[in-house]
Amino acid sequence: MTLRFLLAAVFTCLAGAALSQQLPRLYDVTGVEAGDTLALRENPRATAGKLGDIPHDATGLEVIELSDSGDWARLSQGEVSGWSALRYLAPQAEVTGGYLAQPLHCFGTEPFWSMQSDGAGAVQYTRMGEAPVAMDMTNRVGELRFGPELADLAGESATATLALTGGLCSDSMSDALYGLNLGVLLRGEDGPEALRGCCSLVVP
Repeated sequence: MTLRFLLAAVFTCLAGAALSQQLPRLYDVTGVEAGDTLALRENPRATAGKLGDIPHDATGLEVIELSDSGDWARLSQGEVSGWSALRYLAPQAEVTGGYLAQPLHCFGTEPFWSMQSDGAGAVQYTRMGEAPVAMDMTNRVGELRFGPELADLAGESATATLALTGGLCSDSMSDALYGLNLGVLLRGEDGPEALRGCCSLVVP
């Protein structure tokens, strides 16, 4: 068994709970009248404190977790994460081929970095204060829609290996939460470097 498939087996065990719910996934607000809003609450209860208001026609909201009852969905809005009633959210059509087969916005801290994937194999890695590095996916393993997924990247000045798994992820800088974890082994001119961060289906 190769190291890549051994890693995939380990990530499957760690991410089992999130994967069984088939999340994260993009949803649109539905059933909310014009002029009204969908509440984002502190806890999955109608009496919980309100963190914010979501417009009645909002689309592309990333649901990362469901409550134990299945009636509430956790999502992030700006720099906060909260709960909204699932009956007012409709799932968008699924994208087949796995998360790496759709656009992703990934990022991490210490150091600050970001990675944008267009879903078609082109990836741009940016580190604060440095020029962007363009890479292409040369190999991808794990086409299950909900992970784990592994990929190799290659560019003129760097190569990288990605390990993408489901599960709640914090950016450590805000109260927002995300539904995908990314590990990156980056090999550049200064040698190998391991990075960890979060990925979102919502691309700026």
